[in-house]
Amino acid sequence: MPINAPQRRTLNILSWFCLIPAFGILLGAGLLIYISFRYRNGPLYRRILLCMAGSFILIKLDMAYMENRFKNEEKNGMLAGQISGGFLNSIVDALQRYKMKYGNYPDSLVRLEQDNPYLLINDPIFARKRKMNKSDNYYYKRTAKSYILFSLGQDSIPFTEDDIYPDSMHMVIQKNPLKSLIPYLQ
Repeated sequence: MPINAPQRRTLNILSWFCLIPAFGILLGAGLLIYISFRYRNGPLYRRILLCMAGSFILIKLDMAYMENRFKNEEKNGMLAGQISGGFLNSIVDALQRYKMKYGNYPDSLVRLEQDNPYLLINDPIFARKRKMNKSDNYYYKRTAKSYILFSLGQDSIPFTEDDIYPDSMHMVIQKNPLKSLIPYLQ
């Protein structure tokens, strides 16, 4: 079926939206399927493929920029902490889903990641430091009835003032984190 001028204009405009990272890849995939079955238009098909490739490149550039920013700038400790806190909240949600599915919490975050491969269990603060003898994962310990989960913070030492906790645990943590966690260790 040939493409008339208004349809071509609409598809051309939509093809430029394929440059938007993540969203553009999904839009591009949908447009590719639509065009290949409906119109079989080679030039438009190639333009969408190029825009999708541009979207991939933009995602990779953004990831490289963020990784470089974490590794090289000391001022970004706050930003890494905020991102770390956000990831912790998603891990808390995944832990709750895991408990509902299996009846108890996982033995390790690696086991949780196997159940949910899109979950990020690596602490972004460690991406900046790259300690050779430490795990890059958050601090996680399963207890009899619950669990302990937090980021070790800038000093990489557990149970210190710079540790970062998920939002759901802020109610539990008081001035002395070790003292407030004693009920959870039993």
